[in-house]
Amino acid sequence: MICSVDTIDRDKYYFDKEAAEKPIRFFEKKLIHVQGDKAGQPFELEEWQKFHIRQVFGWLNKETKDRKHRYFYLEIPKGNGKSAFVSGLAIYMNCVDGPKGAETYCVAGDTNQARIVFDACANMINENVKIKDKFDVLKYSITHLKSLGIIKVLSSDTAGKHGFRPYFIAFDEMHVQPNRELYDVLTKGMMKSRNSMCGMITTAGEIGTFAEEMHDTAVSIAKGLIHNEYWYVGIYSAYDEEGNPPADDKLFDEEVIAKANPGYGTIIRPADFDIIVQDSKAQKTGIASYKQLHLNVWVGSLLAYINVIDYRKCNFGKVDLQYHIDNNTPCYGGLDLASTEDLSSFSLMFVPQDGMIEFYEWSWCPEDTIPKRSKNQNVNYRYWVDEGHIFVTPGSVQDKDAIQKFVAEACDKYNVQNINVDPSFHRAVLGSWIAANDLPIQAFTQSTSYFSEPTKQLKIWIMQSAVNVGDNPMMEWQIDNTMVYRDSNDAIRPMKSVSRGKGRGTGRESRKIDGVVSRIMGIAGYLHALAEEPEISGEIMSW
Repeated sequence: MICSVDTIDRDKYYFDKEAAEKPIRFFEKKLIHVQGDKAGQPFELEEWQKFHIRQVFGWLNKETKDRKHRYFYLEIPKGNGKSAFVSGLAIYMNCVDGPKGAETYCVAGDTNQARIVFDACANMINENVKIKDKFDVLKYSITHLKSLGIIKVLSSDTAGKHGFRPYFIAFDEMHVQPNRELYDVLTKGMMKSRNSMCGMITTAGEIGTFAEEMHDTAVSIAKGLIHNEYWYVGIYSAYDEEGNPPADDKLFDEEVIAKANPGYGTIIRPADFDIIVQDSKAQKTGIASYKQLHLNVWVGSLLAYINVIDYRKCNFGKVDLQYHIDNNTPCYGGLDLASTEDLSSFSLMFVPQDGMIEFYEWSWCPEDTIPKRSKNQNVNYRYWVDEGHIFVTPGSVQDKDAIQKFVAEACDKYNVQNINVDPSFHRAVLGSWIAANDLPIQAFTQSTSYFSEPTKQLKIWIMQSAVNVGDNPMMEWQIDNTMVYRDSNDAIRPMKSVSRGKGRGTGRESRKIDGVVSRIMGIAGYLHALAEEPEISGEIMSW
C-alpha cells in the first residue's frame, strides 16, 4: 500500500485519539450493513477501514485544532466495500461532524453512478430503527432533522453548480469522472466551511484521463515529491515497490490478489474471487478488465476510435444539399459551441426515406486566430477556409451571433427535427436563440452514458460503409484526432488524442474533434427520435 502518513510534519500536527475513534464508534454503534450476508448487523469496520479513518480524522493542527486532512484519496479495487464505506462517512459528516445546515454531496461521472452512494445512505437510514426517525429521507435529498444537514446527488454536468458550500464531498469512482470541472467547482466552494472535506474513492482507470491526473498527484504527494499537507492518500494495488505491474504469469497468484485487495479473506471470499478469475481468463478482453478493476492496475491508454482508412471508404462524394432541400429530407443536428481555442461546429445528419444516411458539417473560428491555429496545430486552416469547410468571423473572438443566424437559416432551409447542444456552456446564449428563432434545440448531457450509444453507432456505420461522410478533409483530420474513453460499464465517449512528444501539434489542446462531437450529438438526436421511450438527450430546452 502507498500511504501518505509517513510525510506528516509532527512539529505542526499531533494525533488526537478521541478525534480518530469518534467516527469509528459512530459506524459500529449507529450504522448497520444493508447488503450481503451481514445485512441488518452492526457495521463493523474492517481493520484497513479503521486505519484510514484514524489517519484522516485523527491528525489535528497544534495551533488551530483544525483537521490536517481536507482531502482524502483512496484507490481500492472493486468489491472491497468502498461505496458503503464512503456512504457511512457521508452520514457521519452530515449529522455528527458538520455544522448546522452542513451540505453533503454524492458525486460521480453521471447521476446513476452518484446515486449508488446516495441510495446506500438512504438504505442505511431507512433500515435502521436507531436513526431512522432522525432523518427525512426523500428521493433526491436526505435531511438530518436536528442539524438540518442535507445530503444530495450531483452529476458531472456543472451547469448551475456554482454557489454551493459543501461540507463533505463524496466522489465515488473518480475514474469515470469526465473532467475536472465539477471537482474544481465543489472544492472551491468547500473552502467556505471550516474542517470541510473532499473524499475521493476510486478504482484504477484509463491513462490519459482526468482520473490519471488525480492518481499521479496522489502518488506524488504520498511519496513526498509534491508538498500538500492537506491531502491524505491510500492506494492499494498489485504494483511492486518500483511501480511495475505484476507479470502475466503472476496475475492470479493469491499473494498478488491479497496485496491489491485489503478486504480479501473478509469482505471478499476467496471462493467468490475465484469465479472472477475464471471468468476473466475465459473472455478475450477479460484480462485487461481484471487488472484494472481487481488489481488496481492502470491499463493501456485511450482506445483508438475509427481508422482513417475505414473512414475514407465512406467518402461517397460531396453531399448534395439541394437534393435534401427539394426532398424535404428529415435531418438531425448537433451543435458544439467553442469554449476557448476550439472550433464551433454544426452537424446535420440527413436520413432519406430511400437511400444512404449522409453527414454535413460546418465550422467557425475567428479570422485573427487562423495563423496561430495553422502554426500550432500543423494544419492548413486557410485551405479549409477557402474550400468552405470553415467560416471565419471578424476579430479574435467567436461571433456567436453569426452562428445563431446560420443555424436559424438552416432550420428554415432544411427539415431539421432536433438539434442536440451541450447546455453547460452558453446556456443564456442558447436561451436567447430559442426565444428569437424558436429553434428545436434540446440539451444533451455531456456524460459517458449519454455519449456511448451514438458513439458506438457511428463506428458501426463506418465499419459497414453504410453512410456517406462527405468530401471533407477537415473532418477526416478530426476523426484521426479522436479516441474514446471506455469506462468499467463498457460505455464510451469521444476524447482528443494526444502524443506524449514535445513537437508542434502534439498536445491534446491541438487535437480538435469538435466536428466529430457535433456529429455524434446529431446521431443521438436521431436515436432519440427512434426510441419508444427516449432517454438519450435529456431535457428539452425551453427558456
